[in-house]
Amino acid sequence: MLAQPLAARPIRESLVNGFLLATTHTASGPLRAAAEDLRPRALKAAIALIEDQPELPLTVGDIAGQVHVSVRALQNTFRRNLNMSPMKYLQSVRIRRAHTELVRADPAGSSVSEIAYRWGFTHLSRFAEQYKSMYGESPSRTLQSPG
Repeated sequence: MLAQPLAARPIRESLVNGFLLATTHTASGPLRAAAEDLRPRALKAAIALIEDQPELPLTVGDIAGQVHVSVRALQNTFRRNLNMSPMKYLQSVRIRRAHTELVRADPAGSSVSEIAYRWGFTHLSRFAEQYKSMYGESPSRTLQSPG
């Protein structure tokens, strides 16, 4: 197999990269940083889609179709690179957007439930729990706080 150029070159490259990443040397830091920056294109495209249009009723199938990979490949890529599912990532983006709205909203004319529903959260207690775990306070407290 090593006599075949199409097989030998990737094997040699993998071995050299493995040795370089496994040991400590003067280029260790830059090598590790470069490896972390190399996210798959599908992941970058999926993140861009989610960040640009979190208000759309997206499903994992929609996202996978838009970035031209299978649902399973997309889920595996998110887990491997972000340690979460694509839908969990979408949910976190929506919570961030809801937070931004809550901070800017007038408490006299807005409600937590209205903002949560607008961002796709139908279970208000779950929304409040997730919100509090991200921001350390309840959404109603954020809404009441002076901006």
